[in-house]
Amino acid sequence: MNRNEMMGLSKEQLVEINLALVEEVKKLATRVAELEGQLNTNSGNSGKPPSGDGPGASVTKTGRERSGKSPGGQRGHRGKGLVLSREPDETVEYRSSVCEKCGAALTGCECECARRSNVIDIEVELKIVRHRQMAAV
Repeated sequence: MNRNEMMGLSKEQLVEINLALVEEVKKLATRVAELEGQLNTNSGNSGKPPSGDGPGASVTKTGRERSGKSPGGQRGHRGKGLVLSREPDETVEYRSSVCEKCGAALTGCECECARRSNVIDIEVELKIVRHRQMAAV
């Protein structure tokens, strides 16, 4: 509706239009406040998990000062890994046949263990037992 069309309306019609517009503005203002409230929720002020905060979420700062050391175990620290209570049932050695730096053959060269790891497998045995109740005939 343009200005000329509105000029032709009665005072009562203009009041009705105005009241309808005021009501619509109230509804929209309520909806905007609701949506802004949703945008302002984060893991700190709602039950939302931290992963739902989205990119650019502020990271909380600790009061602790940085030590300057790199994270994780420090050089020379003896780790405490899984201790096996018995010797392994099988040992598999992996030897390279050529030097990875120069490509020379390594047959006949002495080797030492550079790294080791343990794999623990659990074997499950399937056992089916049939129970039969016998009756005299």
